[in-house]
Amino acid sequence: MKYKQIISLIFFLMIVSFSVFFIFEYPKIIQLIEKIFLLILSLKNQNLAEFIFFISLLNFAYFLTPLPVTIILLFNGFVLGFTGFLFSIFFVSVAIILTFLFSNHFLKNNFSTFSYLNLFKSKIKKYKFLIKPNNFSIFFSRFLIPFFFNNIIFGLYDNVTLRRFYVFSFLAELPAVFAYNSIGMSLSSFLVKDDFTIKDLFLDINFLMPLLLVFFIIFVVSYVKKRY
Repeated sequence: MKYKQIISLIFFLMIVSFSVFFIFEYPKIIQLIEKIFLLILSLKNQNLAEFIFFISLLNFAYFLTPLPVTIILLFNGFVLGFTGFLFSIFFVSVAIILTFLFSNHFLKNNFSTFSYLNLFKSKIKKYKFLIKPNNFSIFFSRFLIPFFFNNIIFGLYDNVTLRRFYVFSFLAELPAVFAYNSIGMSLSSFLVKDDFTIKDLFLDINFLMPLLLVFFIIFVVSYVKKRY
């Protein structure tokens, strides 16, 4: 067995193991994530080098694994303010490139080698817009398929280049990253001010507008999904 096939097999076994562990140990994982978040918050005003190291490590852990990235986008906005937006965009870009290249280089030619993976491939083909992906399907799929798996899936196609995939993925991620970062910033202000009420939070334009943007994206995606 070639080394690329071995790497591909290890990758899928890790994904399966991670999924099973996440399902059965969900409460413990949430507690661990909470402790890590609190640790990073405590380091913000104490040790800048450790703070940057741990928050960068946490971002890599989210963007390079199947973990839901919405949480880290909110957290970056909460901890770093507007800088969190630039921080998130950087890690989004790095993760898109690395996971796509990994899929394209290691998984694409070995995908059909393992018979049990053909089931996964057949599931992908049920979505018509993924059979022959174009610019629209790359853009639209970012709102339907989780971040990590989206990068992996499109790396399996011969007609999707890294440059093309990155451009349309980046354009799709940009408004969502900005919206979640803004919500995180507003939540930070809400917790810091003693006289800040829930009503003030929902009347805060920096919270309300990105929240409406998120709902608008969800509405458009739902409509397009039903229509096409």
